Amino acid sequence: MWVNTPEACRSACDQLCEGGPDSYIAIDLEGTDLNRKGQLCLVQAACKSGPVYLFDILALTSEAFDNGLRHLLEDTGPVKLVFDPRSDADVLLYRYKIRLANVIDIQVLYCWATRKCGQHLPGMGKATGELSHIPRDQLNRLVDLKEEGKSLFAPDLGGTKDIWEQRPLPEILQQYAASDVDVLFLLFSEWSSQVDEEQLQEVSHQRIRRQVCSPDTIQDARREFPMPIELCTIFIGGVSTRLAAENQLHTHFGQYGQVAKVQHKSGERYAFIEYYTKEGAVRAVQEANHFSARSGGLFKEVSWPKRVREYIESYVGPSDNMQVLAKDALDTIERNSISCRSAAIGPSAANSLYCSRALFSTANDPPDWCIKKEPDGICEPTHELGFTSETTDSKITGSSECDSCATSEVHIFEGYVTDDCWSD
Repeated sequence: MWVNTPEACRSACDQLCEGGPDSYIAIDLEGTDLNRKGQLCLVQAACKSGPVYLFDILALTSEAFDNGLRHLLEDTGPVKLVFDPRSDADVLLYRYKIRLANVIDIQVLYCWATRKCGQHLPGMGKATGELSHIPRDQLNRLVDLKEEGKSLFAPDLGGTKDIWEQRPLPEILQQYAASDVDVLFLLFSEWSSQVDEEQLQEVSHQRIRRQVCSPDTIQDARREFPMPIELCTIFIGGVSTRLAAENQLHTHFGQYGQVAKVQHKSGERYAFIEYYTKEGAVRAVQEANHFSARSGGLFKEVSWPKRVREYIESYVGPSDNMQVLAKDALDTIERNSISCRSAAIGPSAANSLYCSRALFSTANDPPDWCIKKEPDGICEPTHELGFTSETTDSKITGSSECDSCATSEVHIFEGYVTDDCWSD
């Protein structure tokens, strides 16, 4: 169902929200280079038993979000089924100040349930091809529709990205967009019973937060979220070949949580400890600096396994003060609540506020609510600003100065935590 007026938008959103915050809807977004610098053209949403609504953002503009879509997409709305919501969350936050929340990432669900633990992410087409509860002819029609649609917008198949801006939108692309939403329910029904939904939502949320706090849009197809077992497993290096035995490692690391398994071969200098819950693993890693002194030479190093070390701390919680501050910044950032004389700092500054040498520049084309210059501001539009800050209770204060200008003038900003902020 095509939606291109504020009245129709409000009516559609009311129907999608009828089930309340515990109900499920499926959503997807389409656009030209869909990221914080791209163009959002279409939002698709549906309940399991209702029609698929295609919200024409080019026609509705920001009025779409003032007429129900904001409520639908943020944490007050229903549970959203989304396949890899990183770019969706990016464009919504940076272009429209919408914080996508209450999400289940179907890509994570698929990887967890099927134990696809490789380093490259499977696409929606691959996941759809493994559905077992729909007739083969229906599955083949879905595959054919996806291929026909991609041929219109994928450059490597002879298509053009900006076809999503064409109005009226070609019928085949309307069908393509609607089918993506329908498939999300099929994927969820196929595998949701095989995972812990609460843990899945937590990782889905952390994945979004990691994306929107990154300096640039993440386009990498490598897996950057942990499997359930990786949340509970730690690496032990420098294991003593003279002292170490599985029972000694089990006893020592059992003080941090219930150990499920010790993987260690006699004579090897490393081991893996698997806990029943991530809390045991987190505690062991956090207290790594004290381990060697108390373990009598049993080992030298405790860390997360190398394959997940790059991103694991984004999912298991902060392990040092800088991580804690970065998390506090996210809880502090409100739509436009932190301001100074020459800049208004929005959610994209969440990481930058707490970095000792953070760079934030209008040369990177942030939205107009991220940096706003006073008419008599001293900094040129392309100059980078370095931020430092500190927190006291719920108040955040700090300063910024331009590294490119020959001036010592410092711009002071301050803000406060509000009830309407991004939090876990």
